[in-house]
Amino acid sequence: MITGELKNKIDSLWEMFWTGGLTNPLDVNDNDIPDIIERFRNRNAEADRKRTDKSFLVPKQEIVDNGYDLSINKYKEVEYIPIEYPPASEIIEKIEELEMQIAKEFQELKAMLQSDGEQEEKG
Repeated sequence: MITGELKNKIDSLWEMFWTGGLTNPLDVNDNDIPDIIERFRNRNAEADRKRTDKSFLVPKQEIVDNGYDLSINKYKEVEYIPIEYPPASEIIEKIEELEMQIAKEFQELKAMLQSDGEQEEKG
C-alpha cells in the first residue's frame, strides 16, 4: 500500500490529469501508443516540433515554473480559425422554412394515422 508523501504526489498527479481533461491515462487511444514509443526513441528529432502539433517537447524549467502543472493548455498553442456564419436573418429564414416543412409532414402523418384508425374501426 502506498502512503505518505509518495501517495500525496500520486494523488496530486491524478488531480492534474482530471483537471487537464484526461480522466484516465490508460484510456489513451491504442493507435497513439506506437507513435508515442517511436517518438520517445527518437527524441532528438522531436526538438523542432511546434506547440500546435499533436505532441511537442517542453523544457523542464518551464514545467517547474508552472508548478509542475501538466495541463496541456499551459503549453499547447491553439490556432484559432475564424468561422464566418451567415447573417442572422438568413439563419432565421432557414429555420422558418424547416418549421413549415416539419408542420406539413406532421399534418401528413396525422392524416395517415387517422385513415389507419378509421380502417381499423371498419375492420
